[in-house]
Amino acid sequence: MPDDSVTPATRDFLTAIMAVLDVPVAARGEDASKAQALLKERTLMVRVVIGTLIDGTTTLGPATEIVRRELEKTPVTYEPDEQGPDA
Repeated sequence: MPDDSVTPATRDFLTAIMAVLDVPVAARGEDASKAQALLKERTLMVRVVIGTLIDGTTTLGPATEIVRRELEKTPVTYEPDEQGPDA
């Protein structure tokens, strides 16, 4: 029976993806467009990185670093809603 467990490298990559896509809800309505733009930018980057993995252009290690760098390059520039969307 094949081992279907997730490798540490895959887990690291998926953790980076979760972090970059975790865009907080804006505290003020006028900042909602900033939150949407940030999510759109980060999502596009994730799609590109996953595409490079699929086509063999890169491997998990470099892909993970790309995602982490993008997280650093695209900080949240608005006040997040501390209570989140379910408040």
